[in-house]
Amino acid sequence: KGTHYLVEKHMAESPRRVGRLDLDVYLPASLDATQRRKFEATGNACPVKKSLSEAVIVKLTYHYDV
Repeated sequence: KGTHYLVEKHMAESPRRVGRLDLDVYLPASLDATQRRKFEATGNACPVKKSLSEAVIVKLTYHYDV
């Protein structure tokens, strides 16, 4: 409950393409260290993230304050 995320896309100028994605994931502060590690491991192993070109910078940040 209360978990949400924000994604912000930043375009590169030339050639026009996605240059950077900033992802903020908001999770409950009540999660213990083991649960946090599991959520972060899942996010870091995301097949969509791994499918992006290496030219796309992905900044993934987890927040535990919901």
